[in-house]
Amino acid sequence: MRADLRDDSIRFPVRTPDRELVFYRPADPEAVLNSLSEHDFKRDEQLPYWVEHWPAADVAVEYFSKHPLDPNAGICEIGCGLGVVATVLSQTCKTVIATDISRNGCRYAAVNLHTHNMPSRVVCADWRHSPFRGSFDIVVGVDILYEERWVRCVADFLWQSLAPGGMAMIFDPCRSHWLPFREQCRRTGFTCALAHRRIVNQGRTCVEALRMIR
Repeated sequence: MRADLRDDSIRFPVRTPDRELVFYRPADPEAVLNSLSEHDFKRDEQLPYWVEHWPAADVAVEYFSKHPLDPNAGICEIGCGLGVVATVLSQTCKTVIATDISRNGCRYAAVNLHTHNMPSRVVCADWRHSPFRGSFDIVVGVDILYEERWVRCVADFLWQSLAPGGMAMIFDPCRSHWLPFREQCRRTGFTCALAHRRIVNQGRTCVEALRMIR
């Protein structure tokens, strides 16, 4: 592990049906928030959502472990955070690109992927200004709709980034922007269907997965 992440990180386990994976995250999320410069925060009100491992990620890990994606598909994960889901996807898929707007989040994702000997690339990217020239077969997003302003931005990114016939899988803990996002995707032109639903977090969180075909 890189020396600049070792001292202020802790390890946490994530279980898959056949093994337990161990990842790194910041030991003190409040310290990460306090370390944001005024310039960085004002630039995009960029709160460090990536510092936690959220329940929706566990649901996505379980889902993709039981329903692996096409190993030859070109896959992009948006809002990859700590890189947990990208790591699981990379176990069966050859080409996975993990993206996040946070530079620090990308550093942790890169370390976690490297720890598990995964070859996936990590790209610091803003979905409002995609750096990708080509298109993907599959785009995955897990618990990324924290704010209303992301609803249309994410739907537009998915439409622009997917090849015709491509698929997006978006997992969300049914926050207030989930239903508006689903409606926005239908208006954008996607064929949408609820692919998965699970109650987790001791009954406190309902996570749904939307499958969208371009």
